Amino acid sequence: MRQYIQRYLKKPKLLFADRRNGVVLSRSCNPRECDFEGKNKIYAGANVFGSEIGRGTYIGPYSQLRKCKVGRYCSIGPQVMVISGKHPIDERLSSHPCFYSTKRQGGFTYVDQQSYEEFLYSDTEHRYFSEIGSDVWIGARVTILGGVRIGHGAVIATGSVVTKDVDPYSIVGGVPAKHIRHRFDEGQRKAILQDPWWDKDEVWIQANLNLFTDKGAT
Repeated sequence: MRQYIQRYLKKPKLLFADRRNGVVLSRSCNPRECDFEGKNKIYAGANVFGSEIGRGTYIGPYSQLRKCKVGRYCSIGPQVMVISGKHPIDERLSSHPCFYSTKRQGGFTYVDQQSYEEFLYSDTEHRYFSEIGSDVWIGARVTILGGVRIGHGAVIATGSVVTKDVDPYSIVGGVPAKHIRHRFDEGQRKAILQDPWWDKDEVWIQANLNLFTDKGAT
């Protein structure tokens, strides 16, 4: 009985559940300055900051997403990380930020003016470090570098390091991640992207569930 109680107490509890929007946040996750469209779940230990999360998207345990725009119905596995920063490795004598940054990453700095752009953005307005389309599946322990855009319907294999943009419906994997194959043929991809199902309302989705039962329905 005591062992059962201990196991129960270790289970992550809910910090917040908006029954109207269907947003569920586990107690040990850390969402800050985020916009959740609805029917989202953020699992234990996930740290999501300054991001837009589309309807139906969930974020797995201990993932780290900062300033990301994420589409609808995405499946983001555990320990996924978006790495936004960069260091100079060729053009300067040292890569340490104390010589070019005022942000004191190491607790100190020698400069009083920023002299190097140390973040990689995916948009010209510098709002997002990374943009992830709709219906994207990102496996466990994937690392995404700043500035990367992942297209609709893409799949990122477990443990991959994504260093460049990923085309819609492309399956990629490896270090660095490379294209393996497409989920659908070219005609199917064009048809879906011309009339994306994730832009439909939930009434339409409920009425057309048969379209999601097999690949041939596309």
